[in-house]
Amino acid sequence: MEYKTFECTSRTFNDREMTIEHYISTSTPDRYGEVINPAGMDAGNYRKNPVVLFCHDSRNIVIGKNLSLIPDEFGVKAVTKFADTETGRELYRLNREGFLNAWSIGFIPKSRPERKTINGAEVSYIAEWELIEYSSVPVPANPDSVNLMLKELKDEHIKKMFTETKKTFTNNSSEERKNNMDESTKTDLLDESKVEEISRKIASEVVKKEISDTANLASAQIPSEGYRDAANKDNKPVQDGRNFLKSIVYGKPELLPANYRDFLNESNGAAGGYLVPQEWNDRIMSLVKESGVAMRNATIYNMTRRELVIPKLDTLPSWSFVTEGTVKPVSNPSFAQVILRRKDGGFIVLFSKQLLEDEAFDVMGFVTNLAAQILSYTIDTAAFRGIPGNIDGILSNGIGARVMETAGTDFNSLTYDDLIKAVSGVPSHTLPNAKWYMNRTVYGLIKGLRYAPNAEYVLSPQDRKERILEGYPIELSDACYSVTETEQDRAFIAFGDLSYMAIGMRNNLTIDFSKDATVQMGTQNVNLWQSGLVGLNFNASFDVKFTYPIAISVLKTAIEG
Repeated sequence: MEYKTFECTSRTFNDREMTIEHYISTSTPDRYGEVINPAGMDAGNYRKNPVVLFCHDSRNIVIGKNLSLIPDEFGVKAVTKFADTETGRELYRLNREGFLNAWSIGFIPKSRPERKTINGAEVSYIAEWELIEYSSVPVPANPDSVNLMLKELKDEHIKKMFTETKKTFTNNSSEERKNNMDESTKTDLLDESKVEEISRKIASEVVKKEISDTANLASAQIPSEGYRDAANKDNKPVQDGRNFLKSIVYGKPELLPANYRDFLNESNGAAGGYLVPQEWNDRIMSLVKESGVAMRNATIYNMTRRELVIPKLDTLPSWSFVTEGTVKPVSNPSFAQVILRRKDGGFIVLFSKQLLEDEAFDVMGFVTNLAAQILSYTIDTAAFRGIPGNIDGILSNGIGARVMETAGTDFNSLTYDDLIKAVSGVPSHTLPNAKWYMNRTVYGLIKGLRYAPNAEYVLSPQDRKERILEGYPIELSDACYSVTETEQDRAFIAFGDLSYMAIGMRNNLTIDFSKDATVQMGTQNVNLWQSGLVGLNFNASFDVKFTYPIAISVLKTAIEG
């Protein structure tokens, strides 16, 4: 990545919003005789996370965000909103009072520099380039503008500090410019060789795809705005949680609140991550049970070892009367073994460094709820659909559940008689705890079912209000197949007592943080730190088995032909 710095003498300030309208680049040659074309800017990826930094330091705090970018004949005009943090407010003041006047862009050339003559001077012209980030900096590099910064500085100590920073920044920029001039085409390869591929940390093959899909789902369900409240600035638990996360992200144990100090003694990050503090772990798991259908209804086993053997009941013992003088016949239940083997996986919770620094934002609450939604949805996916090659779910073939087939190959072939068959397919003694499990779109199909053409609906208004079917509660889960996923030989409704499902889980979650991680967003590999994002890697371990599978019946579509 290359850097170019410009001083801006034309700026508009809005003190109430803490925004500045300014240029981040101009079309005037810099000291190195280089010009970048304002109209050639590609800001597509940058707009997805438009963070603003100080001195290109992506390893520390984000100072603000970009609100707009407009190329014109002079350069690229930006509107920057500074963060409502101590650092953000101070840097806004320094800009407002003229101590900081320079802005610098970090970019990657998309075309090779061309030699051109502009206004009689030969320059190196970059026609197309991708904006990675831009920063407020104390060092101007474009001699075309008047340098107001040093003139307006009154404090000699600050002036000396900025002068020294200028020398360091200029030398570093010059050296980096030389390297990039020769090897700019290798930037992507260099980044890939340095960063830790986060796919290794996202999960083992167990939940890799499911986690990826879940992260998008959960992010859409939890708007960050709901966690911002000015009262949070004086809320000690909120601030303790924020400082706890900052201590992990920035690697500064001194930021740990007193009630989190034991956290560092649990394990070390190099050994697969830190144990999540027990209070936080309990909060996450409580939310998992609230939002996860499987966790609410199944039997949970806390596993301290990787394997746990539990009995599987195939048949019940039978009763027999004994007549006088005869031997009582013996009838034993038929048992097999079910072995819960924990499968390791994990997920990433992404948020911006700006949120981490925002004292009014409950970042701990945001991370907690997002982590709980991702984990609960993943467990539901394993419990219902299953994870091929690792975990068989209720709707998978071969778990031993009672299978009832519809007349057609499409979900729309479902009839009232099919529902009756599902109820009659499970043992009577399991019915008191039985429920229906399905996707909300399939529930929509059932709402439209009638006992016969032109007859009354199967579900009465009261049934719909209480969400019951044939007297049994209905549980809805997006982890079950929706009507858009209909196909032949696919189970899409389950009925029965889910307490015979066993979910084995490790007692604790672990958490770690990758400083140079990359994630794939669409077709692009995005470096989190360069994009102003933080990625916390949560690692979990669980398995799903069925101890009495005939207590569950499933409805599936027929096979064509």
